[in-house]
Amino acid sequence: IIISDEDDSSSSVVQKKKNDDKAIPVAIVGRPNVGKSTMINALLGTKRVIASSMPGTTRDAISIPWNWQGHDIDLVDTAGLTQFHSTPQSIEDSAIHNAMRAMNLAHVVVLVMDVSETMWRKFELTLAQAILEQGRVLVIAANKMDTLVTNDYTQQQLVNDVQTQLEQRFPGLRHTPVIAMTSIDPKQGLHQLMPAVLDARNRWSQTVSTSVLNRWLRHAIQVQPPPSSTIKIKYIIQSKARPPTFLLFGNVTELPTSYIRYLRHSLQYEFQFHGMNIRIAMKQSSGNNDIVKKKKQTTGIGGWQGRKRRMTAALKKTGKSPNKYRKKRASNNQYR
Repeated sequence: IIISDEDDSSSSVVQKKKNDDKAIPVAIVGRPNVGKSTMINALLGTKRVIASSMPGTTRDAISIPWNWQGHDIDLVDTAGLTQFHSTPQSIEDSAIHNAMRAMNLAHVVVLVMDVSETMWRKFELTLAQAILEQGRVLVIAANKMDTLVTNDYTQQQLVNDVQTQLEQRFPGLRHTPVIAMTSIDPKQGLHQLMPAVLDARNRWSQTVSTSVLNRWLRHAIQVQPPPSSTIKIKYIIQSKARPPTFLLFGNVTELPTSYIRYLRHSLQYEFQFHGMNIRIAMKQSSGNNDIVKKKKQTTGIGGWQGRKRRMTAALKKTGKSPNKYRKKRASNNQYR
């Protein structure tokens, strides 16, 4: 599937991976008692998981097959996260370990937060960063908006404030999709969640053609050149998707962190890679763009047909091939 507003005769601008036969894994994560299970029941339209006001009701990751408008979805309800442990040491640690495993296996991770608290907690920011570092794509569900939204404070203002807080603390998450909603009332924003999830997954899966990437690279370098004039970036390719991974070629083995950050932000803005971590690596190329120009071989005036005519004429006249004559003349010349 090609996504482009204009034709590109050389190659497609952006391509999405072919649809997978498998269901799309979507993990629902967040702190305890932020409304994860209630949101899943509202999405399914039935009580499939236990929802309670008591924190810690969900102890294990629960996978629920679901079809949403023709898309096979694997919804995963997880235990409330409060901390990270590398190895489980108790029932609570085991639940957290299972939640982290579900997050690592998902394509899209929906981070549910309670906006009635008005401020991001440090752990939620740590969790958002961990989601990106694992290569997943992130969607924020700003739950319990009914506690804040009034005639003087709209749903869109709430979304803008959540995005601003997120970007101030973690600039790499600028423009991450934020859905303001109330899980107990499906009419209040919940219908926007699944379109945002599928859009995020499609953007996470897209591949940008090499020609378009290099046009972007030339413009990015023109706007802000590398910090040192000795650094030469020759070209760029996308080595993989899910997550988007790019390989730069130049005369150095690494770039300054500040310039990598600039290129990453520019890529996010240009190709809508929001809510995900873009991986960029630098590789030192050999020669001129790794292309060795070979000397063009010719067969003389008139090409091979002219050469054939000359050989036929020489054979009729002398009875000898002109090639043998040239070799003999060349051997005589080297002793003069």
